[in-house]
Amino acid sequence: MSNVAQVRGNRGKWLILLILILSCGAILPLSWHAIQAQLAQQRTMKALKKSLTEIESALKTERCRNAVLAPANALVAQARSVDGVFSQLSQAPGEFAHLSRALVRSSAQFALLAKIRDCDQLKLNFPALKQRCTTCHELFDPQRTKKPM
Repeated sequence: MSNVAQVRGNRGKWLILLILILSCGAILPLSWHAIQAQLAQQRTMKALKKSLTEIESALKTERCRNAVLAPANALVAQARSVDGVFSQLSQAPGEFAHLSRALVRSSAQFALLAKIRDCDQLKLNFPALKQRCTTCHELFDPQRTKKPM
C-alpha cells in the first residue's frame, strides 16, 4: 500500500472517530438529564409514600391530633412538586395536570384539618386523599400491578 492510500485510509478512520465523539457528546447530556429526571421522580414518589404511611400510622393511634400535622405538611410540599418533577406529563394534554392539581388541593385541605386537629375528619378524608394517588397511578403507570400506597 502506498503512503497516499494509507493517509487516505487514516483520514477515514479519523473522520469516523470524530463523528462518534461528536455524537456521544450530543447524546450523553440528554441521557444524563433523563436519568436525573427519573431519579427525581423516584425520590418524589418515595417521599409521598412515606408521608402517606406516616399519616396512616398516626391516624391509628391515640396521638392522632399531634402526630399528623408534620407528615400532612410534608405531603402538601411534595404534592406541589409533582408537576415540576413530571414536567413532560404536566405539559401533555390530558388528565395529569388536572389530577396533580387535585392532589395539591386535597393534601392542602387535609393539612388544614391536621392543623385544627380534627381526627374524625382526618380519618374520614384520608381514603379519598389516598385514592387521588391510586387514580393517577392507574392512569399513568399501567404496568404497576399493585396499589401505589
